Amino acid sequence: MAPLVIFRDARLITKSDTVDLPAGVLGFSVGVAGNIRVTTIAGTDIVIPVIAGVVYYLQITRIWSTNTTATGLVVYW
Repeated sequence: MAPLVIFRDARLITKSDTVDLPAGVLGFSVGVAGNIRVTTIAGTDIVIPVIAGVVYYLQITRIWSTNTTATGLVVYW
């Protein structure tokens, strides 16, 4: 069962190898499936296979351009 999280905002974002996401991101989703490379709030750099239309409840600080093939990136906080 997914955790109960009520987001207060969402933003379509552009992946970047140099720019962090806004502080406090609680999750993300993608419009088109693929791989997504993220840095978690704990500092872990990982590539995750993702499918479209699913909210991933993971606190992240960056979605990298390198190794990210998924598109339509939305972050929630």
